[in-house]
Amino acid sequence: MTRAENTPMPRRAMIEALAAHLQARPVDPAVTRALLERLQLYQAELEAQNEELRVTQQQLAETSAQQQQLFDALPAPALVVDTQDRVCQLNAAAQRWLGWTQTEGPVPLVQLLQRVHADTPAALWQAAHGEWSSEPGGPPTGLPVRLGPTGAGLPHTLMSLPLGSAFEVAPRRMLLFIDRSAELLQTWQARVNAALLALRQVEAAGPGPLLEQAGAALAALCEAPVWQIRPLPEVPGWPSRGSRLPASLSWVDLEAWLGSLAASAPSGGPLTVRQDLRRPPRPAPRAAGTSRHDACLLLLHLHGQEQGHPPLQLALLREDAPFRPTEVEAAQRLAAELSTLLERGQRLRALRRLSQAIGQTHEGIFIADAQGRLAYVNPGLEAMAGRPASVLLGAPWQALGLHGEQLPHLGLEVQALRAGEGQWSGEVWLQPASGPAIPVWLLLSAGPPGDGLGADVLGTVQDLRQRKADADRIHQLAFYDPLTGLPNRRLLQDRLRRALARQRRHGVQAVVFFIDLDDFKRVNDVLGHDQGDALLLHVALQIKSCLRTNDTVARLGGDEFVVLTELPAQEPARLPLAAEHIAQKLMRAVGQPVWLREQRVTVTPSIGITLLNEPSLTVEDVLKQADLAMYRAKRAGPGQLRFFSPAMQAEAEARARLEADLHEALALGELELVYQPQVDRAGRITGCEGLLRWRHPQRGLVMPADFIPVAEQSGCLPAMGRWVIEQACATLAQWRRMPARRHWTLAVNLSARQFHDTGLGAWVQACLLQHEVAPGRLELELTESTLVDDVELASARMRELRDLGVLLSLDDFGTGYSSLAYLQALPLHKLKLDQRFVRELPGASADAVIARTVIGLAHSLGLKALAEGVEQPAQLALLQEAGCDHFQGYLFGHPQPLTGLPDVGAAGALAAPPAPGLSC
Repeated sequence: MTRAENTPMPRRAMIEALAAHLQARPVDPAVTRALLERLQLYQAELEAQNEELRVTQQQLAETSAQQQQLFDALPAPALVVDTQDRVCQLNAAAQRWLGWTQTEGPVPLVQLLQRVHADTPAALWQAAHGEWSSEPGGPPTGLPVRLGPTGAGLPHTLMSLPLGSAFEVAPRRMLLFIDRSAELLQTWQARVNAALLALRQVEAAGPGPLLEQAGAALAALCEAPVWQIRPLPEVPGWPSRGSRLPASLSWVDLEAWLGSLAASAPSGGPLTVRQDLRRPPRPAPRAAGTSRHDACLLLLHLHGQEQGHPPLQLALLREDAPFRPTEVEAAQRLAAELSTLLERGQRLRALRRLSQAIGQTHEGIFIADAQGRLAYVNPGLEAMAGRPASVLLGAPWQALGLHGEQLPHLGLEVQALRAGEGQWSGEVWLQPASGPAIPVWLLLSAGPPGDGLGADVLGTVQDLRQRKADADRIHQLAFYDPLTGLPNRRLLQDRLRRALARQRRHGVQAVVFFIDLDDFKRVNDVLGHDQGDALLLHVALQIKSCLRTNDTVARLGGDEFVVLTELPAQEPARLPLAAEHIAQKLMRAVGQPVWLREQRVTVTPSIGITLLNEPSLTVEDVLKQADLAMYRAKRAGPGQLRFFSPAMQAEAEARARLEADLHEALALGELELVYQPQVDRAGRITGCEGLLRWRHPQRGLVMPADFIPVAEQSGCLPAMGRWVIEQACATLAQWRRMPARRHWTLAVNLSARQFHDTGLGAWVQACLLQHEVAPGRLELELTESTLVDDVELASARMRELRDLGVLLSLDDFGTGYSSLAYLQALPLHKLKLDQRFVRELPGASADAVIARTVIGLAHSLGLKALAEGVEQPAQLALLQEAGCDHFQGYLFGHPQPLTGLPDVGAAGALAAPPAPGLSC
């Protein structure tokens, strides 16, 4: 039977066929039964097909419901589009993302695609119809898109899939949006991890390359330029202060923002995020259509800078595009990693510097464990112990060669160290591999428990040899003279203090000798200071050679030596004789000649002696007494000795009081000038000599011979000399207004110290100009001793004064060591014959010869001659006969105040008897 025969006929067709058959033929029961059977068979088949159809329809309904459930359950947005580009079905995810519900009926695809964002609308439309390909001419592929109201939605891939079967007249398409967030996040994490790995790879290169790599990674990940905001050296490739900012921003804006954010940075946080920074207010209004904010900023706060540098801040600035959370998280991770690497680099550099410092130090450093095994020794300890680290490491600490009575047993004392103050120190010995033992200072410290380093004891070993040598040197310098090696003043005072104590307690007799070399300055000037030092060494040896080993020989400085010796017990009356005997031995020993630079040099000492025979004496008293006695010996001449006496002390105290009063005399106006006339051969007054007097309120009138030496030694003489010249110029200014005295000259003495002052000429010129003194009226008197030291220098200084109009005379001529050669070279105006050659005239023939010789010498040199101390007419007559030009003395007037000077000038009119006790 064919398929057509086996195919059941429809019920109506079968009935119609049966009726037609019955009408056409007579009824045959067999046929009728066959037909009925066939009809029943068809009816059974029909009922079976109906049941099968019902089951199929039910299964189809169930399948459709399951498909709808699956379609709705898809996590990815999906929608079905018909041939008219209408969306006829979409699942729950699509409704949620695209904002459209199934109950609203079909909606144009274009309307829904407004919430789908792609690079171009054309690409989006092609992808919706399955016509877009990532490669030109290639098979259709998915299109990257973002879902949401703006282009900042989540990333998806749009796939267009055909739907339907051969029975469908109008096939449909399903648009499926596959979420790419996980894929992109994985890619993003890979990029971030790669950036972190790149940072770690350049860590060893230092902070500069590390920051450069970090800046490049941040700029690439966040697609924003990186600015270095806080100070560090500029990193190559980074924008700096002069870099160009986005068009709508300026550096003023950026710095203003950063200034406002500096205080708001989270404490210890690595990142500050501002997505809505606005530009500071400006006069011009904002343009229409501009963004609601001006820029978005990520401000990174980094740590780990070198000491002294403020924390570094980096800014990522992006215009009108907020940073995504993944970018913020990546920047935060990079900032944290960069801070960690910078801090680790800083610690590593600090450790390297510390290791280098420990390696270069000369002190020894070691670490030992609780068992006393050496775990570390530095090169300094290797050199000190004379053993390499390869031998010492792992060996017991005794291998260092440390030993000493107080040295603790290393390892057994760790707990004791920790229980106590945590350290032990003391002086011990270190025995190197070769050579003598070395004194060292050992410091042991207990390491912190549980530090994981096994450092139970830390030790430092300091070589004390140099310190001890320095201490010896300091002691030597503090108590001994560096030239001679003799005790100095400090050690002498200590020994004197002990000697005085023994004298008070036990009556021990002692003597002090103060020795000063006569004319020692000449040796330095002629032979040089090195030979002077050689002479001092010779004298020191000579003094020690004649004393006992327990006697003290000290050098106080210069050419001064002090000897302290204790004498055997004897009668007090014999003590000076014993002291004098020792002094004579010293005198002979010091006076021994010595050869210096092939010259035989002999010096003599002046010795002052004082006896330690009074319990009330102090060290200062003893030295003062010996010094006074030495100066008294020096005044007596070279090679003399003197014992101290109370009269010397009284004289010294009186001299000290006089010196103290003299310092105040000038300020109190106690000094004054008196004037003694000078006359010519006709007896006319031609001028005066100004003589200094001190009118003391208690002492009365003090003469120059009493206070000038004190003023010279105390340093008062220069100020007094300037006052004298000042007064002389003021007096000449008065005389200039008096017709009888207008042509007088005024002579004053000039000390050697004043004469050698380099500013003398300028000061005298200023004084002359101030008082308008005419040239040739002021006369300065010099002594021979002022000029003999350096004739050339003296001549130059005198020419300077002469050019100012100052007259120069040589005072007390004949009393010194005059030389005709230097008299001829000096620009003198006058020679003054000293009064000691005039006093015995006319009876002393020798003095008369000297007077005539000096006067003749002056005239032969073209100089004027003046005789001092003329008191008798017979003296005047002889001097006039000898040709003397000017005269001064009591015969013509006593020294008197300015107001007492006469104006007369007739010969003999000024003559008057001399006043006893006055001197000119």
